Amino acid sequence: MGYRVRLLFYKFKQSYVMGNKIKTVILTGLIILISFSFYSMDKCFMNEKDIEHEKNEWKKMAVCLCLYESIPLNDSIKRDDGSLAAYVQTNSLFGIDDFEETQLFISNYLDSVKYNSKTGRSLSVMKCLDLYDSIELNNFVDRLADNVMKETER
Repeated sequence: MGYRVRLLFYKFKQSYVMGNKIKTVILTGLIILISFSFYSMDKCFMNEKDIEHEKNEWKKMAVCLCLYESIPLNDSIKRDDGSLAAYVQTNSLFGIDDFEETQLFISNYLDSVKYNSKTGRSLSVMKCLDLYDSIELNNFVDRLADNVMKETER
């Protein structure tokens, strides 16, 4: 896919240099059309292994989101770490609506799970690590993936 896009951009650049505006307009339209078709078709051509990989990556994102929501704002890990954004940006199965739904799921999870520390310290990391292997998160991510795949079949 990357080679094709680079080739189209090269052709676009060549046509612009030659001053042929008709070619430029046609190639620009083709680039836009191909870009959108690759984005929408990407989900259609995912095999089961790809879907499972994306689901596991989303679970990792959910753990990052859990840490982000449960660790105080002034903590350096929350200010300096970009893992949450990286997982969201690199995932090709789930979208912004799924992220917002995951935020709500994490908020409800953090409110419902109570861990008691003998020393009175926060056990946020423990909660979030336990979340990764939880049945609740597996079911939630499976439901999200099923909804996405149903939408792409339409």
